[in-house]
Amino acid sequence: MVLTFDALYANYKAVGGTVAVLVSTDLTDATTAAGIAAATWNDLTANFTIPTSNSNGGDIENVGSVDLSSYVGKTVYVAFRYQGSGTASTTIRIDNVSVGTPGRDVYSTINTLYSYTGTEWALYTVDDVLMLNQADFDVMGLERDNFSTSLNPNNYLPTFLKQLYPYAQEEDVMVPVYKFYNTSSKKTTVRADEYIFTDGQFVKNDAIETVTSQFVRSNGKWNFDPSTVVNVAGKGDADASVFYQIITDWVKANKGTEYVSSYGNNDYYYGGSAYNNNFDFRPSAWKGQVAAEYGAMSDEELTKLMFDRLPEAFLPALKVLYPDAAPVVGVEVIYTVNFFIYDGAATLPYTLKYKVTGLGVFEYIKDSLMKK
Repeated sequence: MVLTFDALYANYKAVGGTVAVLVSTDLTDATTAAGIAAATWNDLTANFTIPTSNSNGGDIENVGSVDLSSYVGKTVYVAFRYQGSGTASTTIRIDNVSVGTPGRDVYSTINTLYSYTGTEWALYTVDDVLMLNQADFDVMGLERDNFSTSLNPNNYLPTFLKQLYPYAQEEDVMVPVYKFYNTSSKKTTVRADEYIFTDGQFVKNDAIETVTSQFVRSNGKWNFDPSTVVNVAGKGDADASVFYQIITDWVKANKGTEYVSSYGNNDYYYGGSAYNNNFDFRPSAWKGQVAAEYGAMSDEELTKLMFDRLPEAFLPALKVLYPDAAPVVGVEVIYTVNFFIYDGAATLPYTLKYKVTGLGVFEYIKDSLMKK
């Protein structure tokens, strides 16, 4: 490895300031002048030739390099020390400082898979799993170490795998793992595909489903975290309509038919609307449906009642739609629900959270209800 950089003495004066290039292996305190002075510094300045300019103009140039082989295995600190003359001014410009391999300005990215054994991370070595690296993409004639929306991996991997495994046998399986860049979301993710050697070719198995799960570290181990975000979409979404209809049907069966509209898709105990896929929080609509209960209440009192009841409104739907939701030892399993409320003037987004306390049992997390 060599140390190299670009530099220029601008507004050069022969008696002006100079720069020294220094290297230390025993620096312990770089935050104070005393700590810097206490270290042992080797002067490498003689290895570099810095060009000069008699004006403030001029271009910086590479000044040469110095071999660092004597420092192999050591931590190295590099310092540039400028010392002024006190009588004349010379400006030093330094850029592109690097430590690298002579003659090389391109480095290969190495992607590696690891698995957690329960006590430590170890290399994941399975014969039929192949983690693609930059060198593999070079073979495929691609500049970067990833596929993308415009670079379909299936256009490259069958040929690449056949070249890599020329003696593959019928029904041999290979699983290439690679990075994929989505040009729309601007995000890079890791993907894995399965290819089966069939009739002399590697053919992608499209029946494979990629599942991404989240884990949290607790009680000294990694635990699966099935926490979920439930987005109850707006008008026109069939799944959201099912969600609200479950709420309305529960109200009809448990609170009374007087709370449910004549169409059977709105209730005014919680305000759920399977037609508009939101909660109808218009005091006038509630009073029009159940005048005996709400008629004497002020709009402010009724609105407060709506929000007080709201956290329990989701429980019937969550229990029906997520009956397998279960607690996990060492993990707080949270279901976050995003939804909309119509107040007569605007439809506004809200959110609230529930903790899973038993199989299909949800408990509202206090004060989690808020406008987004």
